Amino acid sequence: MAIVALLGAGWFLFARRRRRDEEERWVDTAVQPEPVAPPRPARAPAAPAPAPAPTPEAAPAAPSGLLTVPVRRIAEALQPSPQPPSPPLPPGLLTVRAPQPSGRSIEDQKPELEIVLIPQRAGTDPSMSAAIEYRLVIRNVGRGDARDVAFGLYMLSASARQAADLQAIFAAPVDKPVVAPFEIRAGSQVELTGTAMLPRENLNVMTIDGKPWFVPVLAMKAEYRWGENVGAPGVATAAHMIGINRGEGAKLAPFRLDGSPRMHPQVGERRVA
Repeated sequence: MAIVALLGAGWFLFARRRRRDEEERWVDTAVQPEPVAPPRPARAPAAPAPAPAPTPEAAPAAPSGLLTVPVRRIAEALQPSPQPPSPPLPPGLLTVRAPQPSGRSIEDQKPELEIVLIPQRAGTDPSMSAAIEYRLVIRNVGRGDARDVAFGLYMLSASARQAADLQAIFAAPVDKPVVAPFEIRAGSQVELTGTAMLPRENLNVMTIDGKPWFVPVLAMKAEYRWGENVGAPGVATAAHMIGINRGEGAKLAPFRLDGSPRMHPQVGERRVA
């Protein structure tokens, strides 16, 4: 009986183990469920299309009768319109000068010129020569017309011999006028503009506080005739010292020769002859 009981117990354990192996084999070979794709993140709602920009309104038309004129054309419009040429004189008509009243001497018909200097800029140019940009006004304040006006312009620098240099300039005739001879009627004036220059080697250099300085001088002479004058011409002269304008009441300052070339816009003049 004991043997039968042992065989029975062995068979029970064998059958139980076999059933467990078959269950595991069935699980391995069973059809597995298909994997499910993970859910996609929700798509953000599309941004609304921007509304079309409003069409700008057209600029209102200018009122009738108004024009937009460039500044240049305005400036041109301010210029005096050209005058038509004078009609020709009738044939045989002569223009004669009215006779002078009796008792009027030749001196009453004599022109008188005065020279006004207006310096614009002064200093040194790139070659370190002295330079003066000037404007000149030559007025006839006399009673007669000045003809054959020869105008000379001379530049020098202030020095101890300045008076003698000016005397020599004014005593000599105007051999090389700066412009062709011209006429100035009584009560009229002529304007001249330009630049006078003097090379550095011809400057009188002054040393102040160990630095080189100079003071330019502009001399002018006009020779002219009038009427039937055939003798010595009339003469007008002037000489001016040029310096840096340091304000009202202050003396004119000289120009430096060291450093970079420079033209000073604030300049003044003082008549010396």
